[in-house]
Amino acid sequence: MTVNIAPPLLRHGLLSLGRFTSVMFPMFAWLATRVQGPARRRLIVAFAVGQAVAAALFFTWQPII
Repeated sequence: MTVNIAPPLLRHGLLSLGRFTSVMFPMFAWLATRVQGPARRRLIVAFAVGQAVAAALFFTWQPII
């Protein structure tokens, strides 16, 4: 995942990161089957907080960079 996320992140910042990561959905599904126990809960919370922050910035017309 890092190999796919790093180049657009370094070149464009967070501007189009959703577009670049949407094609990696199977990797996120695989990650969900591999992570078990408390680590899964922490991962879910981390992704949910990140999504909430990105949504709040987007809906208030703030730059996500």
